[in-house]
Amino acid sequence: MKRSLVIAVLLFTLLPGCTFLGWWLARKFFQEEFDRYDRGRLVADILNARAAAAPNGGGGAGGNGGGGEGGNGAAAAAAPPAPAPEPAPEPEPAPPPAAA
Repeated sequence: MKRSLVIAVLLFTLLPGCTFLGWWLARKFFQEEFDRYDRGRLVADILNARAAAAPNGGGGAGGNGGGGEGGNGAAAAAAPPAPAPEPAPEPEPAPPPAAA
């Protein structure tokens, strides 16, 4: 009982401390990159790097959400967006039912 209580107290005190320490160190060492990029650009670069490292090429990161559909992630992100497909024509309205 006492042993598990000690383990629980250590876990609940060390884990948040380690998380904060990791965050602080990352912020300290990568502050230049954080200052250089805005948040959206940084996220897009991270997603593109992850997609390029994927075994099948992955999908590219979209600028404002969305992503590519496979292939080379860097090329998918660099390519201009495809034009939107034309909407399907509306079907003709059905004739009114005949009065009996």
